Amino acid sequence: MSQNEKIKDVKELEIRIEKLEAENSENKAAISDLEYQNAQMKKKLNNLWHKLKVLFFLSLALLVMIVLMFTTTPPIVVGLWIIFGTVFLTIALFVFFARFTFTKFD
Repeated sequence: MSQNEKIKDVKELEIRIEKLEAENSENKAAISDLEYQNAQMKKKLNNLWHKLKVLFFLSLALLVMIVLMFTTTPPIVVGLWIIFGTVFLTIALFVFFARFTFTKFD
């Protein structure tokens, strides 16, 4: 190999190294962005999981209270509570679903 060929090979390798370094920095930026988005998604999922746990325990408490109400109160009062509970639960579900529907997920 002549001196010119060696210099040419070195220059080609330097150009290739520069390209790879630029690609490496782009990949690092992309990874950083994906890690940030992953953290944001985990935060939103944890928030949603917390709300689902609260909803589950409130539903469980409501079920227990309904059973207690049916076993301890006269039928007229039970009928009134059923009407009140149905109206209240319907309104609560509409409010919950409206808030959930209009929540933006970025």
